[in-house]
Amino acid sequence: MTARLPKRLRGEAGFTMTEILVVILIVGVLAAIAVPTFLAQRNKSVDLAAKVAANTAERAMVIYDEDHDTYACGDSAACVQALRLLEPSIPASRVAVTASGGLGNATRSGYRVTADTGELRTFWEDRSPGAHESDRGCDLNGSPHAGGCQVTPGTTAGRW
Repeated sequence: MTARLPKRLRGEAGFTMTEILVVILIVGVLAAIAVPTFLAQRNKSVDLAAKVAANTAERAMVIYDEDHDTYACGDSAACVQALRLLEPSIPASRVAVTASGGLGNATRSGYRVTADTGELRTFWEDRSPGAHESDRGCDLNGSPHAGGCQVTPGTTAGRW
């Protein structure tokens, strides 16, 4: 029985160099397919968090209007603080409240809630004075990836 063992160890067993290279090639191709897909999904998830923040803040603005009969809640920091009293899940950072159109403070009859993704893209909901519903949009702000922002090729702003 001991004579068989050394003979078996001296035999040709294992993988050839060609087999190993084929396996490495297959793993490389699969990684080349998977990594860009993973990164695109990450961008979409970051954008989804910003969309949820903007939508939640917009709903809180509607409640604020029902309670105070105005959207005017002060500067952006004061508005975010007032909205967080109504809905604590609104992030203290990455959300801003301005006048409709994006400049100045929220007015009696209009506002824009903007949420930042942390990766250049911003998502907003805007209720202009006299409008019955808010309008949604997004800006790439120089981001190379559109993420969850539906933009026409060659433009930097879109809808969501």
